[in-house]
Amino acid sequence: MRIKPLFAEKVFFFISNFFILKKRTLNSLRVIIYHSIPKEYKSKFEEQIKFFVDNFKIIKPQELDLFFENHFKNDICLLLTFDDGLKSQLINAIEILEKYNIKAIFFIPTKIVWLRSKDEMELFSIKNIHYGNDKIAFEREFMNINDLKEIFKLGHKIGSHTINHRKLNNLDKEEIWTELAKSKETLEEITNNKVRYFAYPKGDKTAISYESFKISKIIYDYSFIAIRGFNYPKTNKHLILRDPIHPYYPLNYIKKVLYGAFDFYYKRKLPGF
Repeated sequence: MRIKPLFAEKVFFFISNFFILKKRTLNSLRVIIYHSIPKEYKSKFEEQIKFFVDNFKIIKPQELDLFFENHFKNDICLLLTFDDGLKSQLINAIEILEKYNIKAIFFIPTKIVWLRSKDEMELFSIKNIHYGNDKIAFEREFMNINDLKEIFKLGHKIGSHTINHRKLNNLDKEEIWTELAKSKETLEEITNNKVRYFAYPKGDKTAISYESFKISKIIYDYSFIAIRGFNYPKTNKHLILRDPIHPYYPLNYIKKVLYGAFDFYYKRKLPGF
């Protein structure tokens, strides 16, 4: 019988309560993924940010170059990323990031900048972001072009999350090229700056094809997936691991995630290329 990921995490979480993760891996990098930052969890989000500041070396996106050149041998680094271009990220997260002088990467599915009405946004969220699942609570408002320009002017980086947030394993070579190259082109026009970063929609093993992996290496300098784990200077720059975190997660759980308590389980889920 196949164990569901959430249940498996709970098992590892339970086991990890019997020991303290004292060993921290130096010369390493954890990358956080946030999605929606609801107003009711804004204070919890700030608690998480303060924990990151107190316990990790938070790097700016452009310092990824230094990390992969082995310049942080005595540090456990942390990079923050935000996916899907949700409006709450601008409204509730940016102020806190500025307070702690943190710069992040915002991964944008570029179709969102052309959505005008609430109905269009809701339909895109159901169909593309949540792949047809309308049974869950989700944010329905996305950022627009001016929002992206504002974030970029504050020193954050804008990365591609394709055009339509489609799972790339379902697409042929031409469609993958369009999703990756055209989204990059759009974001470079908006920011008047080179876009170096890409994050796979969904980002797990089932959503990444070898063809998309090869194309991402041609178009982008760095590509990110959504599988937990430590990154090292020798990590493949186009399979950078990320940890999905939500603002309502308790700090005790986040600590275990970032110190690697669940990495053994997720190591089995890495793409085989």
